[in-house]
Amino acid sequence: MKNLTGKNILITGAGSGIGRLMAHYVADESANTAIIDINAAALAKTTEEVKRREVKAVGYVCDISNREAVMDVVARIKQDFGQIDVLINNAGTVIGKSFFDLTLDEMQRTMNINYWGHIYFTKAIIGDMVARNDGAIVNVASSSGLLGMPILSDYAASKFAEVGFSEALRRELKKFKY
Repeated sequence: MKNLTGKNILITGAGSGIGRLMAHYVADESANTAIIDINAAALAKTTEEVKRREVKAVGYVCDISNREAVMDVVARIKQDFGQIDVLINNAGTVIGKSFFDLTLDEMQRTMNINYWGHIYFTKAIIGDMVARNDGAIVNVASSSGLLGMPILSDYAASKFAEVGFSEALRRELKKFKY
């Protein structure tokens, strides 16, 4: 998708970091933006910054690790924006503990955000894209999705899953000519 003018972009984890920068970038390209983050204050700041670029920008607080919350927020976004042209699955978390110091709950939370949250958004939006034969999904991973490193076992596992999912989905869409 070369021209983003007037397109509706959904970005998860857009309250800070890469997601915030992407929200600014797509707004500079005259795209409307649905901005998702769990941090309400950071979300409000990014949303106001993006609105200054004279595009539609709406912030939605959402814990993307919660499947029902994702389905609810996607329904609201579709009401507010209509179709989503580009989904950017960016939200993520890093704990930064050794495997021996990580609790199982911490490891599960990392997977729930970094992998499952992206699956939930993709599942909620891809059907509409396929039906109209138009749209793009961007899954933000990391070099940790290709090479595991010490102190990042949970993060690397989540990003390996993200890379594997992305590659399998790309090949499936191509094979079945979606």
